[in-house]
Amino acid sequence: MALELVPSAVLRALRYIDLVNRYGASPSASQVDSFAASDGPRGGSAVPNWMTSSVGQFVNFFAKSTDFILTEAETVSEYLIRMDWAAWDSAETYQMTSLGRAFLAGALQEEAELSDHDSLPRTVILDPQDPMSQIDLAQATSNAGAGMLVDPYLKPESLVWLVGSTQITRALIKPPDKGLGTHQMGLGVIRGAERLELRVTSSKEFHDRAIVGEDGSVTLVGSSINGVGRHLTTLVTLSADDSKSLRKRLEALFEEADPVKPVTTSEEIPVGDGGGDSD
Repeated sequence: MALELVPSAVLRALRYIDLVNRYGASPSASQVDSFAASDGPRGGSAVPNWMTSSVGQFVNFFAKSTDFILTEAETVSEYLIRMDWAAWDSAETYQMTSLGRAFLAGALQEEAELSDHDSLPRTVILDPQDPMSQIDLAQATSNAGAGMLVDPYLKPESLVWLVGSTQITRALIKPPDKGLGTHQMGLGVIRGAERLELRVTSSKEFHDRAIVGEDGSVTLVGSSINGVGRHLTTLVTLSADDSKSLRKRLEALFEEADPVKPVTTSEEIPVGDGGGDSD
């Protein structure tokens, strides 16, 4: 990426200039340099006396002199003056400069824009004609970490992908028309499937598909996982507030659901419980 080729201090200076310019201020070269090189008020330090005195005293340093001069930490007000964001006026009161006002206005605006962005759902369209759709789904499940997949019609063959290509640790499904047998067999024979806790519920509340992230985020999936790449659908990541509300109910559904028991032989599957479902 192009930004990786630019030193961080240069990027810091460019963002600063752009920010204050947009709010009516034009910093001088020294103001830009001061900001780019600074990360806040200076801390205090102990400086050897020889560094602030004559060459004669410099010799004392090599004689292991312990004579030090203490410099006090810079206060916030001193830092603001050094950045030219504030100044003392003729009445010796503290006033914000035009540069300081522009910087504050820009910073507050950026913060507001970020807050607004976080409050809106983010949508990704999964087009069956776009090979990137599978990558977008993989990215969404990867971001979920050790989260939960909620998919009423998850097919048993999708368990191979779920176990092998994601870190998902829980999944919630509805009872398939043909029973849970194939799902049980999949849990019993797929390598690594012991990590996955699969549960089943007949709750009428259970309808939509979702990926619940380890971080608490919730992404709605338009079609069943089985249909991604075959149907036009979407991934919609909810806002933090909406994610919290929906996650609470999905977690409750999972806790109320029945665990699906892994089996390793067909003899362990009840007669007529062969598995299979629809999407």
